[in-house]
Amino acid sequence: MADCCSGGGCPAYDRQFDERTARRKLADLRKHGPQGTTADLIDELAAGGIEGATILEVGAGVGAVHLTLLERGAVSATDVDASAAYVAAAREEAHRRGVGDRVRHLTGDFVAAASSLEPVHTVLPPAGMLQGATK
Repeated sequence: MADCCSGGGCPAYDRQFDERTARRKLADLRKHGPQGTTADLIDELAAGGIEGATILEVGAGVGAVHLTLLERGAVSATDVDASAAYVAAAREEAHRRGVGDRVRHLTGDFVAAASSLEPVHTVLPPAGMLQGATK
């Protein structure tokens, strides 16, 4: 992806969403599972039938949504995030859960990458946009 994020990450995002933060978020996900609006979103999507769906998650963080949806029946996912540390954590978790071969991980600017992505069934917004969006 040729943009401010080329070369494996976006410096501004990598400073804010660094490896330490990603590790903490991943540990929290492993201990507590998806929480709050993230859990609500997963439940709503799964209730509508996710079997066989392809997922695109923009700003996926450590991958809570797309990884859980893969476990609930989605066939594949694309994870796009500007933070190299978050993508690395999501990749690690995908492999730990046994779904690593079903996830394409991209580090960089979604807008720059959009034209090269395959069509999907479900597009998920960045997690920050979910705050207060459900229940």
